[in-house]
Amino acid sequence: NRVAVQQCKELGLDVTEADALEYIRTQPKNVFAAVTCFHFIEHIDYASFVALLDEALRTLKPGGLAIFETPNARNLLVSAGDFYRDPTHRNPVFPDTLESIAELRGFAESTAYCFNDARTALTPLSEYRFDELQDYIRISRDIVWIGVKPE
Repeated sequence: NRVAVQQCKELGLDVTEADALEYIRTQPKNVFAAVTCFHFIEHIDYASFVALLDEALRTLKPGGLAIFETPNARNLLVSAGDFYRDPTHRNPVFPDTLESIAELRGFAESTAYCFNDARTALTPLSEYRFDELQDYIRISRDIVWIGVKPE
């Protein structure tokens, strides 16, 4: 986002505008305390998504965090319609699938979280029950996945 990059530069922040996957591939091993992606992974194909997880793991310091936010495919309103309002969205990323793939790629911890209504707190998705149809509507529209690199 060129506007966001310019705003960051105006604030004196060190930012680089580049293709995310190409950029992270050029970074040294064990260099970052955190790698973040906000509403990005739903825009890329599966192979690029797995490559991004691999590169995040490679570039994180031991104990470092990967934090990805994406629309919540468990939310019926998101998966049945809202997701597709953005024509650049490729595929919804199911939270359980994200957790499993990240674990298989080597993350020591891999947890998807849901926001509370005020978006001020996170609860692990595994604590939610989906016993009634309304549960699929009330659940937050976005999830945050947090992965931890092994020490």
